[in-house]
Amino acid sequence: MIDVSRYNSTHSDYEKGIEMDGVKEEELFMCASKLRAYSFTWKEWYRIDVEQLSEITFDDKAFDKLVLDQTRKSLIESLVKFEYSKTDIISNKGDGCTFLLHGPPGVGKTLTAEAISEKLHRPLYIVSIGELGTDAKNLEKELRNIFEMADIWNAIILIDEVDIFLERRNAFEVKRNALVCVFLRLLDYHQGIVFLTTNRVNCLDDAFQTRISIFLEYKELDTKARETLWSTFLEFLDYDPNNNVNVKKLSEKHQLNGREIKNIVKLARALNKEKNELITTELLEKIINISSKKTLEKSAEETQSEGNKRKSGINDQDNQPNSKKIK
Repeated sequence: MIDVSRYNSTHSDYEKGIEMDGVKEEELFMCASKLRAYSFTWKEWYRIDVEQLSEITFDDKAFDKLVLDQTRKSLIESLVKFEYSKTDIISNKGDGCTFLLHGPPGVGKTLTAEAISEKLHRPLYIVSIGELGTDAKNLEKELRNIFEMADIWNAIILIDEVDIFLERRNAFEVKRNALVCVFLRLLDYHQGIVFLTTNRVNCLDDAFQTRISIFLEYKELDTKARETLWSTFLEFLDYDPNNNVNVKKLSEKHQLNGREIKNIVKLARALNKEKNELITTELLEKIINISSKKTLEKSAEETQSEGNKRKSGINDQDNQPNSKKIK
């Protein structure tokens, strides 16, 4: 994000620019060729070459490809596309739109926020709990700064895994109670779009009930949803959907989530480029068997079982009267 004014306002040691009025075109060649830009990925300001700048290309079809029923899609789109009418009696309070997306990992919560930002042609500011910290004073400073930048840049905010802020408060956790209070207060006055994700909606604090515009539950993917995801991710690769890959078979046989499917296709693409291997059902099955969670769990169980056997064998030898012990 290019925003010289914002950089200058947050850095007292900035290099002051010059007034452009009256500057001749040939004199512009003497100006610095770099600008300050903010990275949404690294959350830092960088100096970048103006010759490397280009227009952002948004994926207008991302929201259409989202594996979500049409009713919920329409509801989300309606809420974010049109501004909330200012109904709160206190100015600038309660005008925002806050979504709480809850469900197991890899079912499309984060992807929903990403797809909305693509559809609206607006930047997505993704925030992790680690960035906000666990100190109330630091939380207020960081969160206020994030909300301010999102407001200036018309960005959508996604705060992932906000369990620590959403969980029900109690009298014995004073420090966490302070965090929840700060989070609620700042969320109250933010007028933009905020997506929150959690896996523990059952522990939701009562105060959040009125702060959330809409609760959206994401369930485990069914066969049809997995089939759609396989087709979507494979669409970007050079493969023949009629001959090479049986997405229906993969969807029925392997109960994977969206993130796992994406990673498997990514590995297949790497093999395709490195070893020129044709992407087929067999290749994808091979990758699944090597990298799946169940395989790792089975391997861990076998390792533990083997370790127990060895331990048992050593103990048996120690218990035999004629066995020799190493001193």
